[in-house]
Amino acid sequence: MMTHEERHWRREDAIAAMRAGKSPDELARELGLSPERVHIWRRSAGIPCERKATARGTTDAGYATIALLLNTDLPENQVAKRVGLTRERVRQIAGKLKAAGVKFRSRARNTRPARQDFPLDAG
Repeated sequence: MMTHEERHWRREDAIAAMRAGKSPDELARELGLSPERVHIWRRSAGIPCERKATARGTTDAGYATIALLLNTDLPENQVAKRVGLTRERVRQIAGKLKAAGVKFRSRARNTRPARQDFPLDAG
């Protein structure tokens, strides 16, 4: 087990290596640490991230696909499975589309029988 001072110097050496241009992910592998830990050290030292930003979010084509699928008889969870999103994200996108004026076929959201259909007293 490392002492507090040894951990401190390991962190300082890692920060110096990142300032010299070593990648945090590569450094994490060398030190046997998680990449998250090394990135925390990087941020605390004020070293900018060299990672390239990746495009995230749903494209216009994705919105069109979701709109088409929502106009079928598929429930939101099946739509989500087909487009690779969560049901909650599909619900959020449906709300945005409705706010933009897109109309969907109405469908029953809950097909389970109501609770009163199953009386507790059998007789």
